[in-house]
This record gives sequence, structure tokens and C-alpha cells, in this order.
Amino acid sequence: MYSYGETSQANLGSCHTRLQDLFMEAAKYRNISITCGHRSDEDQDQAFEDGTTTKQAGESDHNVLPSLAVDAIPFPTTQEDWENREYWVEWSSWIKGLGSGMGMIIRSGFDWDNDYDLDDQSFFDGPHFEYEGEFDA
Repeated sequence: MYSYGETSQANLGSCHTRLQDLFMEAAKYRNISITCGHRSDEDQDQAFEDGTTTKQAGESDHNVLPSLAVDAIPFPTTQEDWENREYWVEWSSWIKGLGSGMGMIIRSGFDWDNDYDLDDQSFFDGPHFEYEGEFDA
């Protein structure tokens, strides 16, 4: 099992308990950095201005407490990995599958509409995951 550093722990601690459960389970198998949990309105607007999100303050699942969104990357992620679509598809598929096995519906930044058609997306956010609730497992 891998352990989270202080920043990752703080970021994950701002998230819904089911997201915390998911990423604690994920850390049993992979080394992960949690780069964002709850995001303030100011940080959300800055991310919007930077083009790293399509949502302004108050529109993102990162903006609620506890956060219903988390940004997580496998460690290490290289500069080349950031440009590799297959890298992020594998990562998001693994997390979504793990969540499904735990009875959760997880939406990823690679499949916003959860239809498993990646060609109908206009904005890709590989590290982004949202808790959509639970289903009867």
C-alpha cells in the first residue's frame, strides 16, 4: 500500500467520504497524488482563466464542501504522459472500474457524459473525477 503525502491528504480530506474511500482503496495498488479536492471560488475562476476548466466559480463540483470532485494523478506522471491520451484513458478507466466495484458511479474528465464514447468530448481532463452517487451493486 502506498501512502499519501501531506498535501494529498489535505486535498483528499476536503472531498466527499465516498471519494476518500475510493482513493484510499486505489492507494493500495498505485502511487497517487491528489492535486485538488475542494476549490475556492477564486481558485476556480483562476483555473477558468488558465483554460484548465470550462466552469466558473460556483459551477464546478470542486466548489462544494465536501467536494464532489477530485483531481488525482498516478505518480510519477511525466511531461510526455500529459500529452498521451491513452495514458489518461487507462488511468480514468481504472479509477472508474475500481469505483464501480465499490458500488459507486464515477464520472471522469475523459467521459463527461459517461457513455464510454470518448470521441464525443470537447474538453479532456485526465486527472478529474466526480462522484455521481451510488448504485445497487
